[in-house]
Amino acid sequence: MQQSEFLSYLSNELDLYYQIPVTYTQVRFEKKQYINGLMKASRFFGVSFENLKEVIDREAGEQFIVSVQSDEEFDIPALVCKKETVMI
Repeated sequence: MQQSEFLSYLSNELDLYYQIPVTYTQVRFEKKQYINGLMKASRFFGVSFENLKEVIDREAGEQFIVSVQSDEEFDIPALVCKKETVMI
């Protein structure tokens, strides 16, 4: 699977997530966890933080969803760097 195919798949999964009724909290929770897992796996395909954010913003915008709930936000993985501890 190439980067473009992965982003297309992620976009489709986000579309499916937004189609789940808000009252189906458990189903939405499980789908959100799956999508968060996909985004973590995206690093394997070389997908950048900016690409993920763009797909999420585009799908949310297409769905015309306005939410103030924090559970609507996805965990977009960022590059983690190790810091060296310096003793003085």
